[in-house]
Amino acid sequence: MTRPWSFPRSRPYAPAGLALIAGAALFAIVVRDPHEDGAWARCPTQWISGMSCPGCGSLRALHDLATGDLAEAVTHNPLVIPALAFLGWAWIAWSVRIYGGSFPAPPAGRVFCMAVLATLAVHTVTRNLPGAAFSGAA
Repeated sequence: MTRPWSFPRSRPYAPAGLALIAGAALFAIVVRDPHEDGAWARCPTQWISGMSCPGCGSLRALHDLATGDLAEAVTHNPLVIPALAFLGWAWIAWSVRIYGGSFPAPPAGRVFCMAVLATLAVHTVTRNLPGAAFSGAA
């Protein structure tokens, strides 16, 4: 039986490289404030359809988290925090296992994936309703 998460042991520097890339991207988001008009490209989904996708507001939320404003981050995109927690868990599990340690991998089964897709669908619909709490955040 194959595991849903495979952790290749042949690239011991890959976790550090990924952390450097993520850190550089976060630095760019902090330096070039996404709250300013024209700082970053507009969301293609919003540009074409006029509707907010599940990721709309993520750059502003990441900027707010990096600058210490948790409440403002949640108003821009409340799914960023659980997504970062999941990605951090996956990165830690990957890093530990590459070096031969043992750490539980994040869930990746069919039920979990369906729950994530359902959450994204509900979030997309609710944020596009008129007067919704997060409708103006994108």
